[in-house]
Amino acid sequence: TPDGVVFLGDAAHAMSPQLGQGSNLAFQDAATLALALREHASVSDALELYSRERRAQLGFYQWMNRLLTPFFQSDSRALALLRDVFMPLAAKVPTLERQMVVTMCGLKRGLVRRSLPTPAVPTKRLGEGAQPRT
Repeated sequence: TPDGVVFLGDAAHAMSPQLGQGSNLAFQDAATLALALREHASVSDALELYSRERRAQLGFYQWMNRLLTPFFQSDSRALALLRDVFMPLAAKVPTLERQMVVTMCGLKRGLVRRSLPTPAVPTKRLGEGAQPRT
């Protein structure tokens, strides 16, 4: 925002609990923001990079959230039956099982887009070697 406030996690993109992604996405938001701030001296440039980097993944999870919510949070017995029959069957198909696991790990960016790599642990502590901001 123009005031320099950044919303992360559920404050920025609330999720229904069935995907289990609220905390996952919040951690990834924080890590991406930290890296963007490390890469750019300008907070404005860092926030633009942060937004660009998070857009595809957040869009995918918001879409999946809208798609799956009726199967988990409605009173429809038909939707519950579909969920209870087809989710376990999908988990037995190796390709679908892998996609389900990658999705639950919070690494998807879309149905056909390449998944995010497993994040590397930074070799320096935040602030080590960083140049002071002016």
